[in-house]
Amino acid sequence: MSHGEEADAARSTARPLSADIAPLVARAEAIYAARRTRTDSFGEDADLFGEPSWDLLLDLYIAHERGVEINVSRSVAASGVPTTTGLRYIALLTDRGLLCRVADPFDRRRHFLTLSDRGLSIMRALLKKI
Repeated sequence: MSHGEEADAARSTARPLSADIAPLVARAEAIYAARRTRTDSFGEDADLFGEPSWDLLLDLYIAHERGVEINVSRSVAASGVPTTTGLRYIALLTDRGLLCRVADPFDRRRHFLTLSDRGLSIMRALLKKI
């Protein structure tokens, strides 16, 4: 994804992290980075480790806490799977009440993804435990 596409895929209303949230975001970023490193290291065998739902939840958690809106295309890319697979996992997570799709107020053809209140609560609780 080019820099222009990246800027278009994520809108920032960045805010400082509170003292109780900062360690959770750092933990989520470290987990996500480790997963990407593992994927890069294993190359064609990386499909043995696929957890697109987890990658989506981590990426959207980090974005939420940092005040960044992520569109569907950017989320699919973050999941590390083909587009159709990523969209299927987004639909599943939405159906399970962990994600919400929000229409872009400036372009109704495009949607942003956010963690639902339930998804955010679960992610925060989990990241506190690990």
